[in-house]
Amino acid sequence: MRCIDAYSKTCLKSQDRKILEAHVAGARYTFRFLCDDAGFQSEYLKYKTCYRGVSKDWDACASRFVQLVREEMNRKNATEASRLMELC
Repeated sequence: MRCIDAYSKTCLKSQDRKILEAHVAGARYTFRFLCDDAGFQSEYLKYKTCYRGVSKDWDACASRFVQLVREEMNRKNATEASRLMELC
C-alpha cells in the first residue's frame, strides 16, 4: 500500500486522491487484518497452499493491470482526470 500512497501523494490532486482512496479502501482494510489481527492471520494461514496455487494467476493479473494503468496514464489525448475515470 505504500506504493499507492506515494503515487497518490506525489501525482494526484486532493479530489483524485479521495477517489483513489475510496477504491483501495477494501484492500487497505484486508491488509490491516492480515497484519494486525491474530485470529484472521491464523485463518488465512490455514489456506496458504491454496493461496500459493492462485499466486501465479494473481501475479499475472496484477502485471496486466499495471500495464493497462501505464498505457492509460500515458495517453496524450486525454486529461489526467479523464484517464483516472477510465481506469475506474
